[in-house]
Amino acid sequence: MATSASTAVALPAGAFGNDVKAELVRYLYRQAPASIVTLFIVAGILAYVLWDIVPRQLLVGWLVALVMVNLVRFAQIGLFYRRNPPNQGIAQWAMISAAGSALVGTVWAVACFLFLDPAHPISLITMTVILMGVAAGSVVNLASYLPSFWVVVGPSMGALIGVLLWHGDLISNTVALLAAVASMAYVVGARNVHRLLNDSLQLSFENLALRREAEEKTALLEATLHNMRQGISLSDGNGRLRMWNPQFVDLLRVPGAKVSEGIPIRELLASAQPPLELGDLQRA
Repeated sequence: MATSASTAVALPAGAFGNDVKAELVRYLYRQAPASIVTLFIVAGILAYVLWDIVPRQLLVGWLVALVMVNLVRFAQIGLFYRRNPPNQGIAQWAMISAAGSALVGTVWAVACFLFLDPAHPISLITMTVILMGVAAGSVVNLASYLPSFWVVVGPSMGALIGVLLWHGDLISNTVALLAAVASMAYVVGARNVHRLLNDSLQLSFENLALRREAEEKTALLEATLHNMRQGISLSDGNGRLRMWNPQFVDLLRVPGAKVSEGIPIRELLASAQPPLELGDLQRA
């Protein structure tokens, strides 16, 4: 007997929601080390540029604060990987990460109040470029958990815009307007990246579940076929052999070496002893 086989598996809408959220948090922690190293480099550039412009005691104090905050974040990341929390307990680690990000956003906001002085063009340019760079990096590194993104970009870009508007000259107001437009672009970008990551992970988990279910059903079907007394084969929509049991080979009286997955069923039947047509085998 020859039949055609097909497998259809449906998954409920919104399946794997918890798995997706957990993987988004893990992505957040995977991105964090490189982000922290980048912040150290950027802070070093800022200190070098402003070393002779702002009071050095303030600059050194700010650098110490930034280093301390990011050392705490490194410790937090290490603890996360040592604990390797399960999906059920990972939400609190997302909030812990957001708290660390809030400290980073606060440190950069303080830098605006301490070091941004439109009277020194190099200060204006450096602070604006660096803070926009930090915000742009947050779109990539923090968009998997949007609260972490908000608490970095909100305080830092808000402080930049506020200080510029407080000075009130034409250049400051113009740069503040550009910073506001850039901030809106960062928000839109972060939401789009978050949606893309979420949809990609959802699709990945669904595909994995479908593959596992198909493998389980295939194994069950193979076991069933091998335990049946009748000779049975399964072919796909193109008429190619996909599954069979030993009794099917005995029924055709062909060497076992000729029976292989993917061979056209009509070609196999033509090799039978005696040769058979597909209709003959279906009636057998």
